[in-house]
Amino acid sequence: MGLSDDFPLTEEVVYLDSAATTLTPVSAGDAMKRFTEECGGNYGRGSHRLARDVTRRYENVREELSGFLGVEDHLVFTKNSTEALNACARGLPLDGAVVTTTLEHHSNLVPWMRHADELRLVEHRGGVLRPGDFEEVVDDDTALVTVTQVSNVYGSVQPVEDIGEIAHDHGALFLIDGAQSAGHLDVDVDEIGADLFAFSGHKGLLGPQGTGGLAMTEAVAAELEPLLLGGGGVHSVTPEGYGLEPAPQRFESGTPNLPGVIGLGASLDYLRDLGVKRARRISRRLGIEAGERLSGLDGVEVFRPENSTGVVSFSLDGWNPHDVASLLDRIGSVCVRSGHHCAIPALKGSAEEGTVRASFALYNDDDDLDTFLETVEKILSIT
Repeated sequence: MGLSDDFPLTEEVVYLDSAATTLTPVSAGDAMKRFTEECGGNYGRGSHRLARDVTRRYENVREELSGFLGVEDHLVFTKNSTEALNACARGLPLDGAVVTTTLEHHSNLVPWMRHADELRLVEHRGGVLRPGDFEEVVDDDTALVTVTQVSNVYGSVQPVEDIGEIAHDHGALFLIDGAQSAGHLDVDVDEIGADLFAFSGHKGLLGPQGTGGLAMTEAVAAELEPLLLGGGGVHSVTPEGYGLEPAPQRFESGTPNLPGVIGLGASLDYLRDLGVKRARRISRRLGIEAGERLSGLDGVEVFRPENSTGVVSFSLDGWNPHDVASLLDRIGSVCVRSGHHCAIPALKGSAEEGTVRASFALYNDDDDLDTFLETVEKILSIT
């Protein structure tokens, strides 16, 4: 069954850049339009009917998303996973080393370079993290271990449960960057045992851009300093000081992205109706076939570990990845990503000039795959 009616852009282009941002279903856009037309007032800032209605709708999405992701305690809305990860780096009172990896998106690496007293890096092996490597680095002086659950470069799914156990065995907090896993995998934050889980709304969850969040345990919420202070997050102020609202409100000062959160709720409804397992089957099957067929072409090198989602990174001999991406668009109307994917260390030693990244999603089909591969072959014929 095609989904073009729900994602009209798929009629105009072959969209294979879903690891950067997915397309948003029509139903989410409709929900945001209705919200702006029918709703008024601000979240948590009024007693009149419009303000109460807005607050109820916003909190309903929080509740639905918490259930979808298996969040037992608190879920805080942010504008993206980058903001969520930076809030952790700036606000956690860490006394000890931070352990992360060379596989990370810059958003889960650079903030720790700035804020951690001591930073230890675990090397990935061809896009895969091995728990044994963490056992050699994590010790009782470690305050936090943080890893990506799914690599945005390789699409590889990491053994986060095992890594989390190692962190907790040494009394360290465990933070997962779930930007590429929420919506692509059946995520249960509580079952995984993550103390913190950062996610984007505009990737696997199909939501609008400018949405995301941070899940945290009650213990973490009691210690984490809010990134922002101001309206909505403060319950009292005197000349001597201030008092904060309880979580999650203390972490959401200022007017939130109300239309975006409402759109995210509608996208979540769409994804639940379709089914995460079905969505993953579609993207993973296309990713596997794309990797296999690309590997059969002379002059193409594919970087795709076995346990991966619908992401395929590759390079063409003698070609700059940006030139390849541009030609894919011009010749075949195929939209892919090119470059380092905000993860320069992840490509060191394998494709230091960057790669071309095709990322499939639930709205792609075999025709998209064929057009993509035929266009790659046309580019290869130019040489």
